[in-house]
Amino acid sequence: MDSLGAAAAILQLIGTAITIVQQIQIARKKVKGVSKTLDNVSTQLDKVSKSLEFLKEEPRLRTESVGQQVVAIVDISTEMNLLFDKLQAEQKKSAVRQFTHALNSGDKEDKELVDLVNRLSNARQELILRVSVVNVGLIGNVNDGFQVSQHVVMEINENVKRVLGTQLVLAERLQQRDLTTTSQETVQLNDLDAVALGLRSETSTGDRQQVKTSDENLKWQNNKTDDEPRIFTGNMGLEDHNSANSVRATVQDSEFGKKSRFMFGH
Repeated sequence: MDSLGAAAAILQLIGTAITIVQQIQIARKKVKGVSKTLDNVSTQLDKVSKSLEFLKEEPRLRTESVGQQVVAIVDISTEMNLLFDKLQAEQKKSAVRQFTHALNSGDKEDKELVDLVNRLSNARQELILRVSVVNVGLIGNVNDGFQVSQHVVMEINENVKRVLGTQLVLAERLQQRDLTTTSQETVQLNDLDAVALGLRSETSTGDRQQVKTSDENLKWQNNKTDDEPRIFTGNMGLEDHNSANSVRATVQDSEFGKKSRFMFGH
């Protein structure tokens, strides 16, 4: 499935979840009982509905991982909807049975509902967690490095805080480095940022640092020679001859005399 198809599928899932939640909210009002769980159902459904409506309006947060968690919410909500259908059917049979089948704390159906409410609450918390790690406004790759649009990150972060009560991990990272106080629209992330955000492993960062160190084995700076100098470069003097391919000569602020001769050892 291409990216457009995946995005459309996630949006459809969110719509399905919202519809099921609305059905439960209607059914909840028709079920009689003194169980405290019924109040908890209403509270939790309102929270889930608010979260889903937010994702419906913010496409930049609708990642594959978020979509997978919406599936979990759909599954749990469907179970809850079926339970309310069962409770309504039992209470409609007669006035007497309506009284005997009123939902009370500790009943079998009440315990089932408690379990579903807890699962739905946990599913919503997991959804919020997955939203918090979405790297919005990010461009780049492991080889060339990553940059992030400060305006995009902070704008979406404010909405995430307002609706979901949490912050984007990327926004927190920028705040920790005081990068949100700069006037730069695009902020360059360093290797530590990339590791903290899960964009690069610590191993790959260490490899990059090792290569950088190796590159400096033949670093020349502020050198000046007379005429006809003979300059030797290569892997001479290195214990590991296999490292020859990783050795590079870097020349900065140097002057070489006339008829300079460079000799390369292998």
